[in-house]
Amino acid sequence: WRYPFIMTSKPSAEILNRKPLSLADAQAIEREVPAVEYVYAGIPYHIPMPGEVPEAPPEVRYRDRAMNRTQLIGNFPVAELVMNVPIAEGRYFNEAENFHRAYVAVLAFNVVEALFPAEDPVGKSINVAGQDFTVVGTVKKQKAGPFGSENQEDNDIFIPYWTFHKMFPSKDDHFIIVRMR
Repeated sequence: WRYPFIMTSKPSAEILNRKPLSLADAQAIEREVPAVEYVYAGIPYHIPMPGEVPEAPPEVRYRDRAMNRTQLIGNFPVAELVMNVPIAEGRYFNEAENFHRAYVAVLAFNVVEALFPAEDPVGKSINVAGQDFTVVGTVKKQKAGPFGSENQEDNDIFIPYWTFHKMFPSKDDHFIIVRMR
């Protein structure tokens, strides 16, 4: 991401004026840096700047249950390898599903707990921002956050990058994570 992940004060003008990272930037890193094993580019629905009121995330529904504090992330299947995503049930989406803009999703722990407290979510249909998605996998609970707080990654919903891009074409502020050889 173009901003530091942790900021304790208002960012400087230099930080605020940074150009957004793009998919082309990630592809250039993968192509030009021989020591790179994998490059993971993704787009979060929204990450607020310090002092900024966060944009409401899209509502996620399953039958009569809803969750409003999710983080929707469009990414590539390689994210499973780069981030060492521990799959609990099912699987991560694949390249074909990404390329064909499939409506499939992988749910993090808190999303599973909120929407499916007593049933297996794999194969079920959830509604995200008015669009139905088939759950293909779930992620194990992440380690606690700072000082034992909730880990925000437990609220993630991962969908294929090109599906995200089709739903939200104006969202283009990428983050890039690299795994070295």
